[in-house]
Amino acid sequence: MVKINLKQYYPWYTQDEIIEISEEVYEAIRAGEQQEGG
Repeated sequence: MVKINLKQYYPWYTQDEIIEISEEVYEAIRAGEQQEGG
């Protein structure tokens, strides 16, 4: 499991919100960021 902070992905979060996601979901997020040039 990978921990991410939703505040980094969604600007309407005003406080840190740490969640755990699976490796597969994390890799999909990273792939999407790379495609967008992030």
